[in-house]
Amino acid sequence: MSRSKELRRIEAAIEHPSLVELKWAEEYCRMRLSYTGDSPRNKLWPRTLERVQAAIRDLNGRTA
Repeated sequence: MSRSKELRRIEAAIEHPSLVELKWAEEYCRMRLSYTGDSPRNKLWPRTLERVQAAIRDLNGRTA
């Protein structure tokens, strides 16, 4: 799976929340962050992880 396919999958998980897909997206973002670390050039994965976590919180808030 190419990175663009994975980003599309993450975007779809955020737009059409599914806990399973959001959890996958969260783990994928964490894995990418572990490879890139805190590189100042890398801002994509921390921002994407924040968006995924916000979507998970929203989804959990709706079901509570």
